[in-house]
Amino acid sequence: MRVILDHRLFFSEEHVADLTALLLNANSKPHQIIVAGGMAGQTASLAWLERRDSALCRPLEQILARGRSPEMLRKPPGLVLEVSNERDETISSDGWSAIAHLGRAKEFVGRPLDLWLENGRNDSAFLRASAPAGEYRRWLEDAHTKRWIKYCLGGGSELGRVLEALDPWDRLRAWAMCDADNWEPAYVSAQVRTFRAACAARLDPAPRPELPLCVLRRRAIENYLPLRALRRWATLRHGTRSEQRRKRKRFVDKFEGLHADDSDFELRHHYHLERGFKAEPQNIPSAYDPFRVDAVLQEGAGSPIKKIYAEDLEDRNRAGHGWIDDAWWAEDVALREEIVSIIASIQRRI
Repeated sequence: MRVILDHRLFFSEEHVADLTALLLNANSKPHQIIVAGGMAGQTASLAWLERRDSALCRPLEQILARGRSPEMLRKPPGLVLEVSNERDETISSDGWSAIAHLGRAKEFVGRPLDLWLENGRNDSAFLRASAPAGEYRRWLEDAHTKRWIKYCLGGGSELGRVLEALDPWDRLRAWAMCDADNWEPAYVSAQVRTFRAACAARLDPAPRPELPLCVLRRRAIENYLPLRALRRWATLRHGTRSEQRRKRKRFVDKFEGLHADDSDFELRHHYHLERGFKAEPQNIPSAYDPFRVDAVLQEGAGSPIKKIYAEDLEDRNRAGHGWIDDAWWAEDVALREEIVSIIASIQRRI
């Protein structure tokens, strides 16, 4: 968040407690703090700092200096909060800028960004597993540990109602992601339309700002699983019986063959992995016709497939490594590009 402080806040000792709280709260987050007013603002803030206790002075200097760092100036946060001591407050309809009084702002800058997901456990595990190893995955893990972000359970199809009910200021500290829930890329499902409506700006009956919504390009998180990961999942011995493993292997064999050279999209990316062709049969496009008679693909893989990412994350936390190889993720160039753009949109909102 880019926090712009009215330089008049530094003119007197009246706002010391609130201003100090704001700066210390902001110091624990990756915010850019800027004092408005040009040279007058810089002079006022430096004089204000000189009057502070020496134990406080250093961290307060650091947060103000960070706002002027080359990295922050080159790549500023997208969300802008102007802070004054006036009581009038406003939020732009696009949800990317606001004016707040100091009393609200001091708490606001310390809040994590709420990432509203249809399933907080499985979807967050998907983001953490599929994020490219190294810088991007490390950033997600650090952001969660440091409470820059918080994974929130949206309740599946109830996500729209949850987002609709958010207070305007809560919407400013929110970001949402949902499945595409479609049989082909061009189709927008009724559920996605509901979520988009809940995230859109509104003037009546009460004003509210827009909330960022990321719709996955594939049907659901399980459609991003590398084929080699699915094969390994099919043969995992812990927690599965031999009969269940054989059933899984049959499904993966059939799923691997779900491909049509003459289709303009990848069928496996939009097939309903959990419930198969029996799910919403009226919406299935003709590209799937050669495969719809297959009894295995009619049934799908069942609900356990939605838990794959969370189970892999548990293995990594317990044993230091999971069973989904990072090299398999790296082979999917389209996935990497999409996940990197998702992480960038989170970073811009923080």
